[in-house]
Amino acid sequence: VAYSLHTMFIPKLYNDQLLYGFYLKRGKALAVPQILYSMHRFITLFPKKKVRILDIGCNYGKLLEILHHIAQTNGFADKIELFGLDKNDTSLEEAKRIPNLLATYYAANLCSPSSLPKETFDIIIAINTMHEVYSEYLMQESEEKAKQHTADAYSNILSMLSDTGSLILYDGLEASTLPNERHIQFTFCTPEAKKKFLKVVEEYELSEINCQELGKGVYSMSKTDLLKSLSFMKYVDTPFWEIESKQSYQYFSYEEFMSLFEKEQCVVESVALLNSDRGLWMNYIKLLSPSMEFPPKSIIITATKGYIPPLANFDDSHVLQFA
Repeated sequence: VAYSLHTMFIPKLYNDQLLYGFYLKRGKALAVPQILYSMHRFITLFPKKKVRILDIGCNYGKLLEILHHIAQTNGFADKIELFGLDKNDTSLEEAKRIPNLLATYYAANLCSPSSLPKETFDIIIAINTMHEVYSEYLMQESEEKAKQHTADAYSNILSMLSDTGSLILYDGLEASTLPNERHIQFTFCTPEAKKKFLKVVEEYELSEINCQELGKGVYSMSKTDLLKSLSFMKYVDTPFWEIESKQSYQYFSYEEFMSLFEKEQCVVESVALLNSDRGLWMNYIKLLSPSMEFPPKSIIITATKGYIPPLANFDDSHVLQFA
């Protein structure tokens, strides 16, 4: 059975233990269709070349294992070369032990451009990686300087792309704040939600979160602080809270991302603003400000260093298939 490019992988992946852990994370799983499309497009437009794919912050190599599995299942494993980059040697050693996965690994720091290969990769993937770079800087410096260092790291990543290469990014999104959205009023749905929320406000370590109690169970805070607090509520009272309380998932707004890629002379081909936790947040708080919605939490961007034409004449013989 052949599936469209956006749905072809779902029936098999949900029943495949290899990929189950990745699909537990609903948001980042949505980056997979973008990766598959970019792979498919490159193979179609440049049939004599191998697609060189780099996973930034590859950790234990699970995403590379997924891509290898898909390519092998669909008979184009000989068309791709896989690479992983991480600064953690222990993680890379674990990745190297994945059975039957042929990949090349780099132990390198994104903020040290001299250690990075230049103009090498056709597809670079950065999933939930860059907010960790930002968080490390924010622990030591101001927000402005941390943002600049993170922008520099993006510049280093883009320097690794080939002249027709694409970056596929999935990460946190800082709230875009209009003048009339600076303060949002809300109330808690349950005492437990209030307890968790205020624990985030009190214990978050990277920056101060301001929350004002107006009386009669009504609270007010900025859109930026509200998004930050909601993003971390699910980690409160779990073993992850000690780590997450020192992280900032949000760092650039939509406008800042667009400005970054424009400065780097990259074409932003597609953008999706996501909030996979909206249903969860509705169980935590009720927004009282008129016409206010929960802000998007994450962003997926495909940005290309040089213009690549779309696949106008789609050849279904190249559609990936799962039996």
